[in-house]
Amino acid sequence: MGRLKLLHINVNYIANKRCKIQHYLHENEIDIACFNETLHKNRTPYLQNYTIIGTPATTPQQRGTAIAYKSNLIASEIQLSPPLGESTGIQITTATGKKIAIISYYISPTQSDNLPLEFFRQLIKNHKHLIILGDLNAKSKQLGSTTDNAAGKALDELLNTEPVTCINNRQPTRYPYNDHGQPELLDYAIISDNLAYLTYNFHIGEDLQSDHLPILFELASSINKIPPPEIYNFKKTDWKIYRNFISANLKEVNPTSRNTIDEAADHITHIITAAIKEATPITDPNQRYKLPQHIIKVIRQCRQLRRIHQRTRNNDIKLQLNQLKRKIAKLIKDHYKSLFDNRCKQLSNEKDASAFWKTVNKITRTRNSATKIPNLIVNGNTISEDTEKAETFKDYFSTVHQIPNNPAFNLNALLEATENIDSNKHLYTPQPQLLQNPPIDYEPITIEELLSTIKKSRNSAPGKDGTRYTHV
Repeated sequence: MGRLKLLHINVNYIANKRCKIQHYLHENEIDIACFNETLHKNRTPYLQNYTIIGTPATTPQQRGTAIAYKSNLIASEIQLSPPLGESTGIQITTATGKKIAIISYYISPTQSDNLPLEFFRQLIKNHKHLIILGDLNAKSKQLGSTTDNAAGKALDELLNTEPVTCINNRQPTRYPYNDHGQPELLDYAIISDNLAYLTYNFHIGEDLQSDHLPILFELASSINKIPPPEIYNFKKTDWKIYRNFISANLKEVNPTSRNTIDEAADHITHIITAAIKEATPITDPNQRYKLPQHIIKVIRQCRQLRRIHQRTRNNDIKLQLNQLKRKIAKLIKDHYKSLFDNRCKQLSNEKDASAFWKTVNKITRTRNSATKIPNLIVNGNTISEDTEKAETFKDYFSTVHQIPNNPAFNLNALLEATENIDSNKHLYTPQPQLLQNPPIDYEPITIEELLSTIKKSRNSAPGKDGTRYTHV
């Protein structure tokens, strides 16, 4: 039986914690992570080796939600429109065909008194297997809080009337930044009864420099995954094995017709491909994200200090904690600057021009690949909405690309020209006259000409067989 590791956290601005989150996901081998209060706008956050679907914070009242799942998982987005709060959803399929909906939901403290129970009931009705992870700002004594609020009572009603369960260990998930206020349980995992028995190892995670702590658990279920592609590490190719394999298996061919030329080409391609597999090791397609040990050590010290501060609320410890946070931020910044500087030193447009210009283009290209159409001014009115811009272009082109009705246009001339083209198609689309059995008359190609052509060709973008010019 496989397992799926899930995480939820109210991250309170994902951009300034990306490196710490990336390290934490890698360290804990998280498959699916749900985020609240991402505060991302138009640009979806990026995490290495993960695919991210997000709902941006497009207004000052919105906070943003997102779900990151391992790039080798097969998932589809679920379109959601809650009456209150914000949500992002995906659907995954288990190896047995079971479809599981995973929802990241957030509702602010100012709205939580009106927790939209009908929205949750509709989710439960539409999805037989459901996992809802989120900061509901709900306080319920029944679930482990010290007090009740309206959202907590609504959550109790949902759990008592619908086939869902809340899994938790009754521990607080939010610790306020300042010394005022008490730790609170605000983050929940609500799971269908038919999935709850498959969950295990629920626990509160380590500090990620948000006022909320992550919640983590595992689901005992095998999930459909995209098989990793075979990526060969050509830098470690054993060329002696490669040449010996080709010498031992390549048959001498003497093509005399088109068919025998194709057969010879297929045979050579097959031998080269087999030699590549024999002599070249396969590399892991996933890029390993790992911070240096000296930074990891400071992060662990910071986590320990955060736990002590949560228990004692001591001002001196809080001061040390803030100093460590600033130190971690500087260490990570210096680490990436060092990586960038070393990469730049290794580049040279004389030694490897291709790698040099690839890096230059990667640095200088625009981050957002989507082209933003500027605002349009039509008849003195400014059009800023994308749908209105599309309608404006449609109206414009529909008037331009049609037969005009003004007196200066000669409709008869157009009709006469069209009729002439239709009746004399052979004049405008001449058909090639091919011989039934054209003789083969090829200019002989010397080995020197062949080698010269191969050397001048780029060693990239191989065809379907994966053969590169290096192997030829």
